[in-house]
Amino acid sequence: MSKLRFAGAGEEFHFIKSVSFILPTAHVANNLEEFMGILEKITINSIYFHVFEARLRLERPTNDFSEWMEDALGCSDIADEIARLDPYTYTMEELRKRIISIVRTGYVKT
Repeated sequence: MSKLRFAGAGEEFHFIKSVSFILPTAHVANNLEEFMGILEKITINSIYFHVFEARLRLERPTNDFSEWMEDALGCSDIADEIARLDPYTYTMEELRKRIISIVRTGYVKT
């Protein structure tokens, strides 16, 4: 058994509390074409909220984008492909480009 160790002065672990501020934007998409246009110009903070925080906030295995595409538009193929993305393997800008690419490819097929 190892003996108890102490962090030196200035090396302690400080627990931090996170608080999210959710602010509405003027952007609303009614279809995939509008969605792609808006996704190209919104901040990465909005993408983060709808991809990462959606899973935590709603305790579900997917993101807001996939939910909307499936439920409101009936675009299950596009929704499934976005839901299968591992967002932890992309930067936020890469994630934006990848989602746009998936939607654009699926939009052309439909």
